[in-house]
Amino acid sequence: MKRRPIPHSMMAVIAILLLALAGCTPTPENVTKSNALPPMYPDYIDITMPCNIAPLNFLVRDDHCEAVQVEARHCDLMPEYEEETAITLLNKGNEAIFDIDEWKKLIHHVGNIEVKVTALINGTWMEYKPFFWHVTDSIDSHLTYRLIEPDYEIYQNLTLQERCLENFDERSISNYGLVGNRCMNCHTYANRQPNLSMLYLRGEGGGAILNPDNVRRLRHNGLICRIDRDLERLSPSSDRPLASDLEKMRALYRQRREAYLRATDCRID
Repeated sequence: MKRRPIPHSMMAVIAILLLALAGCTPTPENVTKSNALPPMYPDYIDITMPCNIAPLNFLVRDDHCEAVQVEARHCDLMPEYEEETAITLLNKGNEAIFDIDEWKKLIHHVGNIEVKVTALINGTWMEYKPFFWHVTDSIDSHLTYRLIEPDYEIYQNLTLQERCLENFDERSISNYGLVGNRCMNCHTYANRQPNLSMLYLRGEGGGAILNPDNVRRLRHNGLICRIDRDLERLSPSSDRPLASDLEKMRALYRQRREAYLRATDCRID
């Protein structure tokens, strides 16, 4: 009998199926139990966390880890709710990455969560000793910080960042490229209101707002507000050359008053 050639379309389907099978994540079998806690990074073992925190993704610190399974269940709920909120994830490689929707269901309730990590190490599945996550009340949703190179030796390429702690969304409040790579510091919020923040920008020319380029860059990031205070209420300081006594402060104010008025968009009493 003459054999019929396999159509190209069928060969393509077979190739795709073979690739899919080769890329499948293995599932635990013939598991060996260990009395040791999992070598995870970051170390999230027996921690307390708020009920609105982003997923605590982690990795197993073992160069020979081929896959990782994580089982997490709430210990303080009725059995039917435990099933609804329980998570079982299985990832290829050494990283445990949670689905954010499943994660939110898991940590929605205050209480204790049991976590069990099983990893495929050198072809053997190892089930580590379980540990717990303790879920408490929610915290503020956002955090603002200065992003700078980790060695902290010199100032360059600094950015003021805002991070949502409930997920991984992040945005730049002020970028070094917009301010000529000048130093930015002392960022703060007015009465913890996220729609009004202030920062100090060190500029050339004897003051941040004396240089028109600085004013333009500041306006790119938001409004420029002037905090209006009576000079008599300010305290001179010997370690500040331009404000070592009250007379110097008065002279400096008279010199810069018009520039302040031109540059600012609003006045705060």
